[in-house]
Amino acid sequence: MDEMSFKQRQELIQLIDRFAGHDGTHETLIPALRLIRASHLFEPVYSVYEPSLCIVAQGAKIFMLGKESFQYDPDSYLTASVHLPITGQVIEASRESPYLSLQLQFDMTQILEVIQASGHIGYSKRESGGGLVVSRMNDTLYDAVLRLVKMLETPQDIPVMASYVIRELIYRVLHSEQNAALKQFA
Repeated sequence: MDEMSFKQRQELIQLIDRFAGHDGTHETLIPALRLIRASHLFEPVYSVYEPSLCIVAQGAKIFMLGKESFQYDPDSYLTASVHLPITGQVIEASRESPYLSLQLQFDMTQILEVIQASGHIGYSKRESGGGLVVSRMNDTLYDAVLRLVKMLETPQDIPVMASYVIRELIYRVLHSEQNAALKQFA
């Protein structure tokens, strides 16, 4: 991991730790953004995953969809493109180093607007994986995620700026190997 990625990850850890001070899922002032904290390992949890972008700042998680499993951690991110019944389990967490992550729910209208505004975005060669795709994290995605989460420190900026940063995040994912998964949702 390069120095920039390390700094971005540390800053994201500090922000999530601050705004998700105890175990659980925390709604934020940004309606599409949830922060998650777990200070111990859990048994598998069954749920329906909504179309979203999921990023782990610290720890690791595994999802099972049918017979397939997907693990992601701070070096990767997950895109869920359709409502899916999954089993998820935090596999790396402790009181000293809790699992910290975020989930940004997708809005179909915003995705379509970004696709239209950016012109033709071709599909990646990678298949959409049945609605779940795990990819490598990159600096530009970390940068946009940090700017979105930092807005929680300045709530007055959220009504004006949050939708623009969310559009940027959609744009970044559309220009990644996960574009087929996101287009599948739209």
